[in-house]
Amino acid sequence: MPVFYHVEPKDIRDPNGSFKEAFANHLQKYGAEKVVGWKAAFIEAGFIIGSEPEHVEKTIQDVIEKLSCISPSVTEKLVGIDKQKEKIKSLLHIDGKDIRIIGIWGMNGIGKTTLAEAVYNEVSAQFETCCFLPNVRENSKTDSGILSQRNSLLSQILKESLRIDTPRIGSTLTRDRLQQKRVLVVLDDVSDLDQLKILDVTDGHLGSGSRIILTSTDKQVLMNFGVENDGIYEVKKLDYGALRVLGSSVYNKSEKVWESALIDIKEHLDPKIDDFLKISLDGLGGV
Repeated sequence: MPVFYHVEPKDIRDPNGSFKEAFANHLQKYGAEKVVGWKAAFIEAGFIIGSEPEHVEKTIQDVIEKLSCISPSVTEKLVGIDKQKEKIKSLLHIDGKDIRIIGIWGMNGIGKTTLAEAVYNEVSAQFETCCFLPNVRENSKTDSGILSQRNSLLSQILKESLRIDTPRIGSTLTRDRLQQKRVLVVLDDVSDLDQLKILDVTDGHLGSGSRIILTSTDKQVLMNFGVENDGIYEVKKLDYGALRVLGSSVYNKSEKVWESALIDIKEHLDPKIDDFLKISLDGLGGV
């Protein structure tokens, strides 16, 4: 987003004036097609009518909207996250005009949400609008919960407060508006196809170039929703540096929960993590 400061509109309207040399340099680097488009945009910007405060306010609002796409959670550094993140980004095919759905699949506590957040934070600025919807499974245990999630999703995408209390989005206007938006949506921890049906975010309901990322412990749910097998990324076993993510899932839980976690993750963990959890579990004996 270019911002012109202490520049007269007449200078912008004339691309052969003050900016002639800059355009000549860009012509060699970027080619005629892009430079012609930039010149046209300069001329158009030079004729924009309005007071300086109005333009400042619009600029601030634009920046706020882009920043709002950054996930509220801080993505913590995991060992090996960069390699996995790049693999997931490659599945997105960001520049494609189609509507693509991909899945991130793996056991509980392995880092699916962290990976989804990392990708979301890195690519969200390339979309018109975005939404990260966390804990879908937990928040879908009641009808009001899943509907509240859908209202949050729609409100973030369409940038206004919406409330629809029916299982389906009946408004043709709302659907038409969704189809005009190139959006990035992350639905975290989905566990049932019915959740996705009620959230009603499918490839036919969003604008060209939209991307949907689903995280789940159940690969079949992803496939039932239409995610191709080659569009599903299986999160690899945890490295030692990922212990914090796993620990958060059993923190302050009972001995029974820890025992269940040990059985569930036995085949996936680095031996050092397995040893650490056994030590921690033994320490619960006196609690």
